[in-house]
Amino acid sequence: MAFLNGPRLLDWANSPPHLQFNKYVLTGYRPISSVQDCIRSLFYLHNELGNIYTHGIPLLCFLVLLPLNIPWSQISVTWLGVVHFLACLSPQLGSVVYHLFMNHEGGEPVYHTLLTLDMCGICMINTLATLTVNQWTLMEKTIEVLAPFEELTRVVSAETATAAVVIPAITVLKCVLSREHSTDQGIKTMKSTLLEAVERRFSQVETEPLYSIATLVDPRYKDRYFKYPDNLRQAKDALIQEVGKMEVRRAASEESEAEPVNKVPRQNTASSSLGSVFDEILEESETETGSVSTSSADVQMQSYLAQQTIPRSDNPLQYWRAHATPFPSLVAIAAKFLCAPCTGVDSERLFSAVSNVIDEKRNRLSADTVEMLTFLKKNLHFILK
Repeated sequence: MAFLNGPRLLDWANSPPHLQFNKYVLTGYRPISSVQDCIRSLFYLHNELGNIYTHGIPLLCFLVLLPLNIPWSQISVTWLGVVHFLACLSPQLGSVVYHLFMNHEGGEPVYHTLLTLDMCGICMINTLATLTVNQWTLMEKTIEVLAPFEELTRVVSAETATAAVVIPAITVLKCVLSREHSTDQGIKTMKSTLLEAVERRFSQVETEPLYSIATLVDPRYKDRYFKYPDNLRQAKDALIQEVGKMEVRRAASEESEAEPVNKVPRQNTASSSLGSVFDEILEESETETGSVSTSSADVQMQSYLAQQTIPRSDNPLQYWRAHATPFPSLVAIAAKFLCAPCTGVDSERLFSAVSNVIDEKRNRLSADTVEMLTFLKKNLHFILK
């Protein structure tokens, strides 16, 4: 292996201090060298030559053979295979660079940088490279299955989300999880388990008056997203009862009509990957036609449900403002139920906003001042629209 005559090698006592980490290696240490001299050390004998070649030769073999053994045709995302390939090369590459340039003239800082690089290579092969290509593909499928959960979580946690979003969101989630695809190999059990968990946790949501009535009076959803006919009938009965109570109050009141809601939340125009599923459920649903009662409450409800739903990006409160005359009682019901948030996320955001108003440098604000500042923080964008 000694093709060149190298410099005079050092013993352990005369070697640089940062290289004296193994007192049992008595001699064969290279002197401090430049980059060119470190590369020349590949061709003469010294105590690091074995480490360099025992890692360098496998590195060359991996460079040639490993790409031939990765099933690229089975990977839908190419970068997964590339990550696996680079992770397998990292320990050999890091070790070669470390042992080859450890005597660099940069001294101890360069040595510690090379040692860190070597350790990073070992970490990469023990993490990224331990997963096979099939396991990476399985992780990709898992991300696709969990993506609707993330999207719906963002939807129900939005500032303008109301209780009317809950039933449609759960119906869409069940529809997505129940679909079977040819690429479901390896995740069928996970999808079925998630579907069972969703059905068990939200089995009674359609029977809750808050959610069912809010869904019915939301012109984006109406009665199109109820899964069980019995629950839909109960929801309609509950809505008729609410309308009847509202008509009694209106008859006893001096006002002829209830004032429409003036607060208009911002519209959410962000694109959604679940939009097609919402549209499919709307197309597949059929409005239930039965005997029409002559009561005013039933007439208003049937007339309202017979109309086409509005796009999900539209504002339901603007719809009710425009339809206050034909559905006076339903407008009051919508104002009552569409103001209920479906989660407490927005309230938590408000508490976080208060923590930004009161801090160590602003700790003497009065309660009224804090309340006004918080109110402006929460509602100023409605005025500036």
